[in-house]
Amino acid sequence: VGSPYVRKMFDCFGLDPFIAVPSQDAPDADFPTVSFPNPEEGAGVWTEAFKVADARGVDVCIANDPDADRFCCAERSEGGSGSGWRIFSGNDLGIMLADWIYTNWRANGKGEGQEKAAMLTTNVSARVLQGMCEQEGIRFEETLTGFKWLGNKALDLEADGYKVLFAYEEAIGFMLGGTSVVDKDGVAAAAVFVDLVNHVYGRELSLQAHLEGLYAKYGERLYKQGYFVIDVSKCAEVLGVLRQDYPAELGGVAVKAVEESGQMITFRFEDNG
Repeated sequence: VGSPYVRKMFDCFGLDPFIAVPSQDAPDADFPTVSFPNPEEGAGVWTEAFKVADARGVDVCIANDPDADRFCCAERSEGGSGSGWRIFSGNDLGIMLADWIYTNWRANGKGEGQEKAAMLTTNVSARVLQGMCEQEGIRFEETLTGFKWLGNKALDLEADGYKVLFAYEEAIGFMLGGTSVVDKDGVAAAAVFVDLVNHVYGRELSLQAHLEGLYAKYGERLYKQGYFVIDVSKCAEVLGVLRQDYPAELGGVAVKAVEESGQMITFRFEDNG
């Protein structure tokens, strides 16, 4: 459903029109081209887009999920996953968008005097954004997962006099432009990110090289996502056993702190882990 709105957003940004994927451009509630329609689910979701990109000689593909509130991107890369494509994670996209938004904000003379910037992410996202905020003097906040929490915290920060530049969660959800839209917005994210793509390619760099530069500057955080499907009635029992004796280390890395929130347990490690 997002295609006509992304077209309009591209036009507002003065961007060249995108090349649509005919088999996936129009809404179809049966999603006949994929087994699961969300673009973060892996290379198989991108098959149709990669076919069009190969036929047209395109090196960057972008995608929204079915209701266009999430955004993802892939770049042609022989060392990447997905038959020569690097599919960027939500954390990769998050730090690239955060840096681009902050760079433009400063370039426009913002951040001077009393104007204070803030950025947010969730406690299931990588903490590279925290490293960026610490280096750049930006207020950093971390919330529980979900834009209900991010949005409410953003409104609180705004009430305290902060300019909320950006918020994201690793599940490819991005909130841009302050609190005008207090939710993830895949349409705006698509336009802002393609603006960044034009800048990066104008410097004769790839997105992957640009990302590596940001990680070198702000510190890379390893991230691996996974989940187990269990009987929900067993959840309290499993967490109860874990709470009886928290591990002192995981994977050979010392646990610095343990945080609990409802049915969620977060382990904090040394070196901002």
